[in-house]
Amino acid sequence: MRKKLSCGVAAIMAVGLILVASTPALSEQLYATALNEMGVKLMEQGKYKQALDYYEQALAIDKKAHGNEHPNVATSLNNIGGAWDSRGKYHKALGYYTQALAIDKKVYGEQHPDVATDLNNIGGAWDSLGEHRKAKEYLEAALTIFRAKLGEEHPNTQTVKASLADIQTKLQAGGK
Repeated sequence: MRKKLSCGVAAIMAVGLILVASTPALSEQLYATALNEMGVKLMEQGKYKQALDYYEQALAIDKKAHGNEHPNVATSLNNIGGAWDSRGKYHKALGYYTQALAIDKKVYGEQHPDVATDLNNIGGAWDSLGEHRKAKEYLEAALTIFRAKLGEEHPNTQTVKASLADIQTKLQAGGK
C-alpha cells in the first residue's frame, strides 16, 4: 500500500515548466512530486530499480526543500521502502518504512491514515520475512486506525483485514 500521489505526471510537468522562472522553490517541489509519480508508474510496470532511482532523487530534493521531518520526505521514504520490498530486500524496506513512520507520527500524530499506511507496510515486510507475529502487531495497529479514520468499508481497511486473515492462517499452520 504505497502512498500514491494523485496528480498526473504530464500535468505536473506542464505546470512546473510554467512556474520554473518565477518560483524556483515551487518548481523544485513539483519536480520532486513528478519524480515520485514517475517512480509509481515504473513500479506498476515492474521496473523497481528504475523506480528506486526516481524515488531517491525525489527524497534528496524533498530533504533539501523541507528538511528531514516533512510529509513529502516520509512519502519518498515510504516509496523507496516499497521499491526495496518489491525487490525482495525486506530488511532494507523496513528501514525506510520505519523512518517514514517516525516522521508521519511526529507530523500527524498516532492516529492518522498515513501512519496506518506505514504500519501496514511494515507489517507486510515482516510477513514477507516470515515473522508473522510481528506482522500481526503492525497490521492490527493499522487496522485500528483505518477503521476509526476511514471506516469499515474503505479499501485500505479491507486490505488490512485480508492481510490479517492470511497471517492468522499462517500462524495456525505453525508459523512464527
